[in-house]
Amino acid sequence: MLSTPERTVVLQRETAARNGNSLDVVVALDFEIHHGKITEVTVYHADTYLFDEFWNDEVDAGSSR
Repeated sequence: MLSTPERTVVLQRETAARNGNSLDVVVALDFEIHHGKITEVTVYHADTYLFDEFWNDEVDAGSSR
């Protein structure tokens, strides 16, 4: 975790299984903070294409990465 009074960045690993496919990606969450409250969150995926492919309902259920 990296943090200042106005911003915090957290690295996390997301894993999931769905329709025979698996997901395992690293994500950075960027929190913007004003007056002690989170006002904005931006998510940065290490592999955006893999994330989109995993959640796409048109992907063949038999394939996995």
